[in-house]
Parts: sequence; C-alpha cells; structure tokens
Amino acid sequence: MRRLTAALGLLIVVTSTFAAGRAPDPRCWTVDTADGAVGQCDAEGTFHTLGVTAFEPTMGAAPDGSLYYATTPRGGVAVGFGAGISASRDGGQTWEDVTPEIAGQYIPPETNDPYAYVDPFTGRAFAFHMGPILTCSILSWTDDGGQTWDFNPVGCAPTGVWDHQTMVAAPPTDGTTTLGYPNVLVSCVNAIYAAECGRSLDGGRTWQHTVPVHLNTDVATEGCGAQHGHLASDTSGFIYLPTSQCGKNPAVYISRNSGLTWEPSIINEMDMPFEDPAVQVDAEGTIYASWHDNLGQLWFATSRDVGATWSGALRITPPQVVSLLPTMVVGDPGHIAIFFAGTDDRAFLVDDGSEDFEVEAEEVAWGAYVTYATNANAGAPMFTTIDTTGDDPIMRGDVCPIEGRCTYQIDFIGSTITPDGQIFGSLIDGCLQECVEDEERGNDVAGTGWAIVATVPGLDLCAETCPKFPVAS
Repeated sequence: MRRLTAALGLLIVVTSTFAAGRAPDPRCWTVDTADGAVGQCDAEGTFHTLGVTAFEPTMGAAPDGSLYYATTPRGGVAVGFGAGISASRDGGQTWEDVTPEIAGQYIPPETNDPYAYVDPFTGRAFAFHMGPILTCSILSWTDDGGQTWDFNPVGCAPTGVWDHQTMVAAPPTDGTTTLGYPNVLVSCVNAIYAAECGRSLDGGRTWQHTVPVHLNTDVATEGCGAQHGHLASDTSGFIYLPTSQCGKNPAVYISRNSGLTWEPSIINEMDMPFEDPAVQVDAEGTIYASWHDNLGQLWFATSRDVGATWSGALRITPPQVVSLLPTMVVGDPGHIAIFFAGTDDRAFLVDDGSEDFEVEAEEVAWGAYVTYATNANAGAPMFTTIDTTGDDPIMRGDVCPIEGRCTYQIDFIGSTITPDGQIFGSLIDGCLQECVEDEERGNDVAGTGWAIVATVPGLDLCAETCPKFPVAS
C-alpha cells in the first residue's frame, strides 16, 4: 500500500472572502441497492470557498441556520497553525472570521487539529482546538454568533497523546443532572492505547475525568491507534462513537448513560482499513452507518434496535468510484447524506502492474462527493452520488491511499445540515489555476489548502424543520 504523508508547511492566506464554483460537466450516478444497478442522472452540486486555509475541516449549523467552520488562517506560535473559526449567515456564500480574542491575542494561539462543533439544540458554537501539539485541547464557545466567547482548557492526556478530537451534545439520560446548560457534552480523543471520552454537565466549563471506551489491543502488533469517527447522539440521549477497531471491521460504541459507560456493537464483519466509519441516528431511533472497504467502495447498514442487530451491508456508490473519509448527516427519517473525498478514476488507482501505472496515478482527479438517499430506512434504498466539484477538482494525483492520510484533508472532513434541510460538506481544495486546467499538473497549493463548503442546491432532507432543531430557521 502506497502511503503519502501530507506536508504541513507553508501557510497561504488571501484577503478574498467569497468565490463560487459549479461543476460544468457534472458526474451523477444512481445506485439501486435492490439489484446493484447503476444509472446516470443530471443533478448538480456547487461549492463555495471561504477565502481562508484549513485542514481536517469540520463545521456545524445553529438553529438560526448560521454555519461555523474551523480554520487555520495564520501561522502558529511554535510548530502548529493559528487557530480560527469562521461564520456564515447566508448559507455558506460569504464568511467572516469570528476567532476568539483576548487583548488582541487569538485564542488559542496555535492548533494542531482544528475542530468546530455546534449544539443543534441550543446554537452554542464551540471551537475545540488541539494544542499544544498532541497533549491538550483548548475549548472556546459562543452563544451570540461569535461576538463574545468563554474559554476553558478541556484537559491534557494522561498518556501523552491527545489526538483526533470529536464532540457531541445530547439530552441528559435518566439520572444525569446538568447545571446551567440543558445538554450533556461528550468529547472523545485518540489516546493511542484507547479511545478516551469525557463529559461536561455545565456546557463546557468543567469536565469530568475521561474513561477508556475502545481499548486498543493491537497497538504493539499493528502499530495503529484508537482512531474513531465523529460522535453522534439521538433524541433519547444515547451517544455513538464509530471506529474501525484498528482497521478490522466497522463498529460503534454506544453509551446509554450520558458517556459514563460504553458497549460495543459490530456493524459488519467486513474487512475495512484503518479509517473512520460514519454514524448518525434519526428521530425514530434508526442508526445509519457507512464505511469504505479495502478497495475504497462505500457501504451502508442500519440498526433499529440500538445496535443489537444490523441489516446486511449494501454497496451504495458506483463500482468505479473511490470513497474516502466519509461523514454523514441525517434529516427526516430515511433522509441521509454522506460527504467524502472521491474520484471516479478507480482504474488508475488499482495497480495492474503496467509500466505507466505510477504516471497515470499522478493524473487522478479528486472531487468533493456526496451520496444521499430519501428512503435510507427502506429495505432496498436508492442512492444518488454527485461529484459536486466536477471539472474543478480539489486534488490531483496519488494523494489519498485507501488506508492512510489524505493530502489537505489529512485525517477527516466534516458535514452538517441546517434546520431547513440543506446539507453542507467541509473539504479542502489544493488544486487551483493550472492544476485545474492541465491534468498533467500536480497540486499547486503548498501546505494547508483552501477551505470549501460543498452542497446540492434544491436538495431538502427535511419536510419542515429538521428533527434536532427546536425551531425553524
């Protein structure tokens, strides 16, 4: 397996705040999971750039429809990047920097993993940056759209590693009492020996000690960590942490008591690489899970009994499409969307032993893809896959091994849904100008790339207001 570690060197910043793109030659496919039939469609996606750099992009939406996006718009003070967060009030078309400051100093002054999360119940937006290096996280939050911020160091790793953070809000379960904030917050990190999760009962001001969720028994033999996907929660207050279990098979750890204890559920026995599955839960309690196999094909399964049993796995993308770093959103029951970094140049990525394979692989075009369904809770749902960036790729070349880091995106991407059912995916674009026009040119952005949001105009995954949001936007 070829591996490529992304260089995180030169930071590039411009002053423009808005640019839009549309796929002039859209690629759109349907997959009927009843028989695996693949068809063509003509739906189109769009994307907008924030005009600022980032990596490992995450984003969230508030009940008023505003969006928040974790960025790295400046250099760090030591070995990382300047932590930032941007907000949009117009559906991702324009953005403003709302990074917290104290006495002219951005807080935190540096990050090695940027992360943004918004509690969809309350609208509280969190900037959850890892730093310094792999030892701590600094949490900031705002209740007024970024005008004012509160701060709290979440904590430092007892094992010396504190990486790959994720956060979710959930209603408190029976016996759990919150103080001054209605929801329980749970955050999890990859501490190598285990996935460690802690909780806050007062909106982020204080945090209880972390507990090991997924013990990594393979760290010595396999050399991998306890990496996991983005946390999810349901209306009952149950919390879900997906993982590949060190590259074995898709699984999810479930807490029924607001993050105190966790139990495993194996989604499928299928082999998968050391990458993150994606999990979400709808208002009726159906769990949706998606992951990619060792060939980069995207699979899907559901559970209707809190992970006790799972449906059989369904392949939901066309055979020629490679799907990496999936992230999921859910709207009304059965309405889901999965964003991922993808390409339909599978033939160039599967080594056939030809002399020119490596040359061809360098010409692979990667885009911001989305796969969605409006009947995902049916026995044989229909899925639609769109390359939202079309002839304007976000990367070129052999930059995303099936198992390993992906240039610019690094470990993960993000997605969110607004109260009116509009979906947004956060990815990074490193292919600009000559790289777009000439397929033999490599990526022309050094270091971190440009933050973008991808969407599908006219696609509405909620009939009225999405279930997690208390009021319409």
